[in-house]
Amino acid sequence: MSNPLSAGQKDFPSVFTRIGKGVNKSVKPDFVDYGGNFSLRQITGGYNRWHKLDQNLMEPTLNHTTEKYFKGFCGTSFSAPHVTHMAARLERALEKQLGQKPSANLIRAMLANSAKCSAEMEAWGMDSTDAYYTGKDNPKRERLMRLYGYGKISDQLLASTDNSVTLFAEDKLPLRDFHLYKIPVPQKFAKIKVDKSITVSLAYDPVTRMSRKEYLANNLWIEIFRRIDEESLIKYKAKKRPVSTQKKISRIFQVNIKQIFIQDMMLFKNLHYSKDVGTNQRKVALIFCGKIMITHIYIYILISGKERFKYAQQEQPQPYALCVTFSYESEENIDLYNQLRNNVKLKESTRVQTKVQTKVRV
Repeated sequence: MSNPLSAGQKDFPSVFTRIGKGVNKSVKPDFVDYGGNFSLRQITGGYNRWHKLDQNLMEPTLNHTTEKYFKGFCGTSFSAPHVTHMAARLERALEKQLGQKPSANLIRAMLANSAKCSAEMEAWGMDSTDAYYTGKDNPKRERLMRLYGYGKISDQLLASTDNSVTLFAEDKLPLRDFHLYKIPVPQKFAKIKVDKSITVSLAYDPVTRMSRKEYLANNLWIEIFRRIDEESLIKYKAKKRPVSTQKKISRIFQVNIKQIFIQDMMLFKNLHYSKDVGTNQRKVALIFCGKIMITHIYIYILISGKERFKYAQQEQPQPYALCVTFSYESEENIDLYNQLRNNVKLKESTRVQTKVQTKVRV
């Protein structure tokens, strides 16, 4: 037999993987990881044939059928334990820091915040076509999301590093109210001429109703702004509500806002990889090398909520978790951790490592 050839290149989807939109435009899958792959072999003088048990492409697993402890196999089921393992490690790290069990919302938000697509994933996703999806709105980023979800979870989520720091907070939002977080962008981060990103993730656990067409009883969503003031924000929210609620909006603003000293409304438009629906949402703002952000800048994260239908527990506030990650592509140390720690009241992610971790490439 000839040497086997992998059915896909590095980080390309396995031949047996499934893709697509979830219910109500939810991401499917949320995350990806290695689950093995098939190979092609050519028998001398014969045809190419699929080889499903190539030892170089299989994932190790427990063996319950023979005397051997382990065996190799491949399939989508073998990628799930990798994701579960990262979730369990994150849970232990957060429990150690917080002194109590972290919520499922916090774990989900941090997993989404850390997941990334490698260069190979990007190339495959952006160049691919989907013969079964004929919608008019079919951007490349949406195809990438259907193929890989948020990407592969990085073990960087277990610690803040010199060039990547994660902040997180948990709260409860009364429906039809909103919370606003004001987060300063460090000046050195704004000025450094390298590729950088700001990632924001939101996770919540709404009441569900199996008997309803709309499975989720309520929705939360995030909007990101910079340079905004109280009056402009009230007008912005009032456009999305009946006129009779404008007085209520003003009252809500005074009660629930996180920071009220805000200036110059401007939508934070440089967003990519956005997902605005579902119970685990993420937005990523990319700032490419050479494009300097305005100094003394703040970002404002607006979290709003609304019920989809009447239900018994709708007066109860909706718990949620919010994660924000600042990261940049350089070995230069701009003391990002301390700059954020001294100016932000959100909690820092686990610990700071003394040595910068190299980026994990799947």
